[in-house]
Amino acid sequence: MNHLVRRLSLLLLPILALCVLSGCSGLALLMAWDQWFSSSGDNPTSYRIYLDGYDLGTTASANGVISLAGAETGDYLITVAKYPDKRRGVHVLAHVDYGKAVNLRTTNPFEGGVISGTVRRDTITGPVLAGVRVIAVRDGASLIASSGPLSLPAAAGSSLEYMMAYTDDSGQYKLGPAKYGSWLVFATQAGYAADAHSVTVQSGTDAVANLVLARDPSITTGLVRGTVTSKAGTALSQPLVTAKLATPYVPLISDALRTRIQAESGVTMPPGPWFQLATLTTLGSTTGVYSLDLPAGSCTVQAYK
Repeated sequence: MNHLVRRLSLLLLPILALCVLSGCSGLALLMAWDQWFSSSGDNPTSYRIYLDGYDLGTTASANGVISLAGAETGDYLITVAKYPDKRRGVHVLAHVDYGKAVNLRTTNPFEGGVISGTVRRDTITGPVLAGVRVIAVRDGASLIASSGPLSLPAAAGSSLEYMMAYTDDSGQYKLGPAKYGSWLVFATQAGYAADAHSVTVQSGTDAVANLVLARDPSITTGLVRGTVTSKAGTALSQPLVTAKLATPYVPLISDALRTRIQAESGVTMPPGPWFQLATLTTLGSTTGVYSLDLPAGSCTVQAYK
């Protein structure tokens, strides 16, 4: 059962952050939810549910009702994707009320492509990074060039189309289903510059975006770490830990990255900022242990499993 973990065992190292605990076009196939499973032959139990890119380990239902037991009231990106290839499914920005299910019956699942890659530290041959959030924004380069920084996660009702996923223990991630077209794929962590690639997803061709996170010495950070447990004190395996920041985190955009994205996308990119992140996240270990770098400032830390 998914539930919000209301107890975090926090060990705060010297840190300036104060943390407070608290509970279409280009598609191969598109149809209404209630027609999808009857006509595609897919079993709803072969589709996994993801909350802001986090695999809940639960499956879809033919009637479109999705249980998000324990999720705090707020706006979330809900992804329902066929497991494990993620080539079929749907992404929905929705408002979730605590204790209530979400009905996706009026949404339109589709078949698309996949974006995958590996995230490493410092260099393309550096150590792989587990538990890193990777975000892909459709037409992201063009949106930044025309409208300025992207504010993420987006609010329910936003026209922004994006996907999120987390790297596994081998540093690998997979995003999907992706509509055909241009996507800006990026990752960052507090104290590290953003890295990104502009990729194109086409019918029959998946995209690869390998990312490298390099230290940004201009950012002052501290470390929050601890263990996520149930009310009974049992450690919870691989929880999602989210820091909701009082001030959005704005990662460094290097000149080299700007040049690369211009070459890959064909879009004249402005200097940074490109991203304004309201949250920073990580995944805990199989024993519930986590550590999360945070910028100076105040935040609220939550865990979900």
